[in-house]
Amino acid sequence: MLLDFSHIRNIKAILMFSLVFIVPTTCQALSCYPLQDNFFLQCTYGACSGVFRARQIGVTGACARRTIVEPIQDAEASLLSPMVASSVHDNKMTGYFHVLLIHQFYGHRPVTATELRDAMSQPGFPRTRLRKVEFIGNTVDVGALKQEWQNTQDNELRYYRMERLLDYISLSTCLAVLIFSIVKFRQWALNGIHGKSGLFRLVTPLTLQAVIFVLTLLPSIYFVSWATHVGLVPLFVCIIWCYELAFYPLNRLFIHISNYLGKSSGE
Repeated sequence: MLLDFSHIRNIKAILMFSLVFIVPTTCQALSCYPLQDNFFLQCTYGACSGVFRARQIGVTGACARRTIVEPIQDAEASLLSPMVASSVHDNKMTGYFHVLLIHQFYGHRPVTATELRDAMSQPGFPRTRLRKVEFIGNTVDVGALKQEWQNTQDNELRYYRMERLLDYISLSTCLAVLIFSIVKFRQWALNGIHGKSGLFRLVTPLTLQAVIFVLTLLPSIYFVSWATHVGLVPLFVCIIWCYELAFYPLNRLFIHISNYLGKSSGE
């Protein structure tokens, strides 16, 4: 019996059902380190102006983040000026300062001065907290300092893109192997198991699926940052196994019923 390609629609249905979970969902740890928000200011006796800002933003992945460098608005510098004034000695009121805020990883991440003020004044456990105010020096090579953070930004962006590429390539490869295994399983199941060779051909796609299950389950367990979508492939494999577990016995049952009815009509 040759493979009935009309059953490919069943395979497509399994894929679509699983992709509902795979596409919009990301793997996240239950607890992630806070996001850092670095402000570099030039202050003169409590009056500060912005130099630049280097803040972390959350991206796709398990607790994944990357840094972006941007200018500081006047309202943000005014908000931070009292923090600088209350955290340093009088002899260090003039110079360059590094103010570090930390934000909760989950939920809304404040960006503007208004959002920062609201997040820091939130009752209970604020979403944003002041981690430190550090005096850098009276004279600082601002260009070199900013370039160092921009290099960090570029390197993290490049690494993030490589991770996403690896994730999508891995996902595509796994799906291709799984589709091949489903097609072969149906083909060999419909042909029936005849001797050891038939049993071996039936076990082969199941082995492929088991290998894919293990290889994609490990990144999910250890929260590997690049395994965002491929980390949910084990769920897809479990759905395939449920399908195959039901398909093979039902197929054999239908064959026996068809043979029985054929013999009955022949008599």
